Amino acid sequence: AHVVVGYDFRFGAKRQGDTAMLQALMRAHGRGITVVGPQSVLGDICSSSRIRQCLERGDVMEAAHLLGAPWRISAAAMLDRDRGQAITVRLPLGPYLRPAPGRYVVTARLAATGAPVVGRATVDTVSRIVALELADVGYGHLPAVTSTEVAFLERL
Repeated sequence: AHVVVGYDFRFGAKRQGDTAMLQALMRAHGRGITVVGPQSVLGDICSSSRIRQCLERGDVMEAAHLLGAPWRISAAAMLDRDRGQAITVRLPLGPYLRPAPGRYVVTARLAATGAPVVGRATVDTVSRIVALELADVGYGHLPAVTSTEVAFLERL
């Protein structure tokens, strides 16, 4: 087995373990380890902590800049039909990091269709749900539950 960690990785009780300790432990057990140094994107230091902070404040554009692609979630989603006018796709956030509450421009891909669609999503951190609004254009045949991926493009 081989482990890859960032230069500032911490572990254990009270985060007392560091990369030097992990390297020693891995060597003692005949395992490999790679410690990745600080990474930057166009001069901006990129870290998982910084990306989490961006998402928590709803700055999905900055998160996408650091990630190199929009932040995405995937889940089994429930489809609600609203009198034939629209479909609301409800994705449970579960263990995902929750972006700031609010409305976002998103792209979505429903596994049942495979086609990407653009829509608006509302993040409700109390109910831990992302509600994606889609015009009901040929979705009448979709199952009530379908795997869905949502990419967050911009907060409105």
